[in-house]
Amino acid sequence: RVSVLVEDYASAPVMESEGWLEGMVSAIRTASKRLGAKRTEEAISLVRAGKIRKVAELMLTYYDGLYDRHIASAGGTGTGTGKRKGHIIDIVSQEAEFNADSIIEDLVKLL
Repeated sequence: RVSVLVEDYASAPVMESEGWLEGMVSAIRTASKRLGAKRTEEAISLVRAGKIRKVAELMLTYYDGLYDRHIASAGGTGTGTGKRKGHIIDIVSQEAEFNADSIIEDLVKLL
């Protein structure tokens, strides 16, 4: 997932576009309420230093928890009192690319 984020948001052509750095800093600041001051400043320092993989890893730790809380809640409030059916499934791969067919087969077995 980190590789996908880096490719989508920080490939060479994307980074060369006008205003890329300012846009990234702005996007990180937008999440500052949820990230907290320390992680926000860390992410901004990393993006300015060109350590994009580290930025992606840091942001995923935040967003993974957020998504998990939303899945656990019917109203998206993160209270865990929701009645919506759903399961949180961790998918770990050492491969650069996921084999989507294999993942789908594994998910179907869980149902």
